Order: sequence, then C-alpha cells, then structure tokens
Amino acid sequence: MSLNHEVGKVLIPSGSISASINFQKNYSATPSIKITTNKNINIFINNVTSNGFSVEKSELEEATIYYTVIGS
Repeated sequence: MSLNHEVGKVLIPSGSISASINFQKNYSATPSIKITTNKNINIFINNVTSNGFSVEKSELEEATIYYTVIGS
C-alpha cells in the first residue's frame, strides 16, 4: 500500500465562513486531514470525501487555512 499526501492553503475572505477544497491527488478511501490557520479562531473540517472537503471558520474576518492530506 502506498501513501499519497498533499499540502496546500486556501484563503477564506472576510464576510465568508467556508471554502471547499478539491484534492489534487486521487485517494481510494477517505484520507486524514490536518488544518491550521494564521488567526486565533476556531476552524472546522466538514464534508470529507475521497475527492475533497470543506473548511468552516467561526469568525467573519479573513483567514488563511493551511492543510495536509494523507491517504492511500
């Protein structure tokens, strides 16, 4: 079994609370995802599939979300 991984970032502008991310690689099962942000706010992973996921934040201010995806 070989593992795929990818890293990336997405900017969620002020006034918006969510963003959708499509994976650049193919995963045969739902992968594991780690997210961090440049702001002191709560962030959440939502709707994870083998094709992508969405991220939501607790505040309306602009935030950059960094993510790491690991799967097979």
